[in-house]
Order: sequence, then structure tokens, then C-alpha cells
Amino acid sequence: MRVTCAVWCPPCQYIKPIFRDFAKDLPEAAFIEVDVDESDELSAAVGIRAMPTFQFYRNGKKIDTMTGADPTGLKRLLHQHK
Repeated sequence: MRVTCAVWCPPCQYIKPIFRDFAKDLPEAAFIEVDVDESDELSAAVGIRAMPTFQFYRNGKKIDTMTGADPTGLKRLLHQHK
């Protein structure tokens, strides 16, 4: 799973420690953080329009996306796609 955030984005800063806790709880999954300001080409290529954006991949293909700092929704999707 990949999350796209920015240092200046308050919702991103809110969800980042929660995202990291989920990563510790699910070591079998790959969790990647992308800073939109440092990776603007990647962010544009994968269609980031708002932050934070969480993208779920399986076998190199995007299977789901969630936008917003919603810990409950993120946990639901993590368990759905693990």
C-alpha cells in the first residue's frame, strides 16, 4: 500500500503515525510513504488529486484507492485487501 502526503498537509500529519502503526501490525504487506513535493512526477502519474491518498496494489496493479484521513476506513480496507 502506498500513501501520498505532504509535510504541510494537516490531515496527512494526523494519519501518518496511524499508517505507521498499521505497517507494524501487518509486516507481510509493503507500506510506502510518498511525499508529493518530492515526487511530483510519480504523484501525477498515479493520479493523486487530494491528500492523503492511499493506494492498494496487488501484483503490480492498483486494486483500490482511499482519500482522506479516516483511520477506521483505512483499517477496513487493509483487512479487506490483506
